[in-house]
Amino acid sequence: MTLKNIFLILVIQFLTLSIAHSNEKNPLFDGTMLKIPIVDTQEHFGLYQNVEFKPLADGKWEIVGYNKREEGIYEIETVNLFLTEEPPIQGFLEVTAFPRDCRMDTRLIRTQLVGDTFNVFIDSNKPYPGTSSCQKMKPLPFAEIIPLPLYGIKSGDYKYTVNGEYQGVFNVSSDNVLEIQPLEDREWDGTVADRNDVHGVGLR
Repeated sequence: MTLKNIFLILVIQFLTLSIAHSNEKNPLFDGTMLKIPIVDTQEHFGLYQNVEFKPLADGKWEIVGYNKREEGIYEIETVNLFLTEEPPIQGFLEVTAFPRDCRMDTRLIRTQLVGDTFNVFIDSNKPYPGTSSCQKMKPLPFAEIIPLPLYGIKSGDYKYTVNGEYQGVFNVSSDNVLEIQPLEDREWDGTVADRNDVHGVGLR
């Protein structure tokens, strides 16, 4: 199967499935160009970025361009995990890293839960224009706070990785869901707020 056919299949998937747990925009068709921020393959997560297609007169799509994710752009220095105590538990990774070369301050962050592992990728594929100007720039460290999509997961042990280089483990002691008391089991004091809640008006 050619790369063009693979992309066509991925386009169909992106048009029918939502993109979750990421900070990139959704696929966009502006009438002349279909732009997909990031595309996964079965072997590689987020391998292709900024994929662009244009429709042809015969109903087919032509690939205009794309970028391929580069490995090892950032050197991960530290990864700290923070978990809230009150259920439902929220989790955050504080990641500090250094660019391995001169890059613009634009980062694409993706999080994917595979089995019991949260895979986090921090990517950038936009070097500064001009080699000479880039060589004069000293790469600066940065810190990112990355939320983990923990809501709805079952109790148990979980792992996390950052760019495939750093990993850690944590435990969720109970199913991470919000238990809402049924309306018929609640006690009402007759206030206006309570009556609104009963009819759903007070719910936000």
